Amino acid sequence: MNLPMKKLCLLLIAFISLSLSAQITVVQNGKAQSRILVNLEDETDKQAAILLQGFIQRISGAKPDILSGKTSVRKGDILIGNFQLPSAGINTNSIQEDGFYLSSKDGNIRIVNRKGNGSIYGVVTLLEDYLGVRYYAKDAYTPPSLKTIPF
Repeated sequence: MNLPMKKLCLLLIAFISLSLSAQITVVQNGKAQSRILVNLEDETDKQAAILLQGFIQRISGAKPDILSGKTSVRKGDILIGNFQLPSAGINTNSIQEDGFYLSSKDGNIRIVNRKGNGSIYGVVTLLEDYLGVRYYAKDAYTPPSLKTIPF
């Protein structure tokens, strides 16, 4: 294989890798691309949605809408709570109290809990592990500053 062909192949592999790694863009250039869907009658899930919305706004300046779980789901939405069940591939039997299931494999970000505070813990995990928010105490945290939030 000649050198130009090798460079082209490497460039193609790099492009494919980048496009696969950012499947869901929650915010792009400071504008919300995703919506947060939640059962508005479940107080814990609603608190989790408000927490996520607030941090996305602190991080990017964009404020995604919080909508009822009865809203039609579109690709890129963030779904919080059990309203989305049954869903293929989610086994709630393995989720303990205050536990959660976090996934982005189907083009949506899903946080499913069994009972208790699982949805809040799922949002906190998303913020800390995937968005780089650092918690030190209740009102002491460091959010990053991002105009685009990909997952």
